[in-house]
Amino acid sequence: MGIGETADLFVWNYDWRRPVSEIVERFDEFVDEKIPVEKNFTIVGHSLGGMVGRMWAQDNKDDTRLNKVISLGSPHLGAIKAYNAWSGAEFGGGVSSIALNVLLQLNKKNYPISSVELVQDFSPSLKDILPVFDFAKYGSDLIPYQGLYTVNNYVKNKNESVLDISDTLLTVGGIGFDTSEYAVLGERSTFDKLLGRWVDGRPLRYEDTLLGDGTVLQKSAIVDGFGSNSVFSNHGEIVDNSTAYVLNELGFEADDILVSDVLDLSDSLVFYIGSPAYLKVFCGGDEPVESDETGFVVVENRGDINGCGVNVIPIGSGGEYHLITGNSGNEDSWRYFEDNISIGETKFYFFDVEEKEMFLGFWTDPVYELIRKDCNLLLNQYPFDEDLLGCVVFAEENNSDSLLDVIFSFRKRKKEMVLSTRLVENLGDVINTELTGTVTYEEADEKLRQMKIEKSLIDRITRLKEAKGQQPDQFGAVSYRWAGILLEEMKENYFEMDYETVISKGVIMGKLLREVW
Repeated sequence: MGIGETADLFVWNYDWRRPVSEIVERFDEFVDEKIPVEKNFTIVGHSLGGMVGRMWAQDNKDDTRLNKVISLGSPHLGAIKAYNAWSGAEFGGGVSSIALNVLLQLNKKNYPISSVELVQDFSPSLKDILPVFDFAKYGSDLIPYQGLYTVNNYVKNKNESVLDISDTLLTVGGIGFDTSEYAVLGERSTFDKLLGRWVDGRPLRYEDTLLGDGTVLQKSAIVDGFGSNSVFSNHGEIVDNSTAYVLNELGFEADDILVSDVLDLSDSLVFYIGSPAYLKVFCGGDEPVESDETGFVVVENRGDINGCGVNVIPIGSGGEYHLITGNSGNEDSWRYFEDNISIGETKFYFFDVEEKEMFLGFWTDPVYELIRKDCNLLLNQYPFDEDLLGCVVFAEENNSDSLLDVIFSFRKRKKEMVLSTRLVENLGDVINTELTGTVTYEEADEKLRQMKIEKSLIDRITRLKEAKGQQPDQFGAVSYRWAGILLEEMKENYFEMDYETVISKGVIMGKLLREVW
């Protein structure tokens, strides 16, 4: 349509993790740099971007350059998903969850206990997306949001003066997708308290409505008393589904515009590499895809993809690299790998793809090598530790049974939760691969039943000890939460008839439960 970037169109990228007030300040600098005093302009923003545009307009309501602000799926009243991320480090799906999970994996070595503390430290913008409507229920009682432990005062205060831009703001909201309107909260457990999770209460269930885009409610995206439009759309596709509306508002006739298909970020395989290397990823029979300038490869999780090969190739002289993998629709699928690479060398990984999970598979030698390297790294911290010395030997011998014993013996003695966690995750992949084709339905059924009983036993022991004034330590709380995640995954794997994974996760879960007390 004749619109070209740097002539009539400016695209502004920003650090979405920072507080919104800080982002608005940076945006103000960008506007002054790009827009002459004699020009008019319109701001179009999706989700948080629309909020930034709106806040800037409120702060600059007398700026004669501004024509309109058009927000698409913006959480002007916040979103319950932000509560889950801020209070529980649970992200859900979509592009924001990809970024947050990569952030979590890269930094969890500095926050081995509390992922909530990590999220709040590294992404304070989440506080500015907390709901500013009454969303929390205890039983049938609705709790005023102002009475919760953390209140989104920035947006609350801004909303009191939003009428100042009533002739400027246009809002678009999505409908037709189950979106949380209320969260029914209950008492948090001893383990939640030790991990700093759910200070206002653990979500027991959610009450949904179709008046939303799956993330943001219509009543949050559309500001009462302003020009507005509702579209049948989920949160990620609302830009595509609103393109004609936006262009018409800009003065173009664009009712029949077509938008090309985009990736389904609610269920995609994600690979991220930290320099000094890049990736070549080939999934199924597809051509290899190289990582982009930010280090990402994203592949839609089609039903015909059973595995993905990943080549890590050095840039320059190479060095230590950081590989992160996961499925955007499963926040418990994310994994972190670390290794060194030299010029002329290529590292190779193969990941089996099972529904919304990925694990190292095909052959076990490279995984045993990763385990051996991590055992040696730990030996640098704990010289002559007998379990770690055994870990190196058993990794060289490809002896998964003995590795399981010595790794968990070391974990429980030293309460080390960074490298030993990576060791356990990689060893789980080894066990899974070694079990391929050997597990029956009856064995998986028995293992799942056994793990349910063992977790119930730990819950009973915890209640009895709490009655006597005792509680586990934070190491035990981390192990308990991990075991709970594995149990839920085992149930899904059992339903999907992935019996080898049921057994491999059950073996790990049993060891973790023995670390709780």
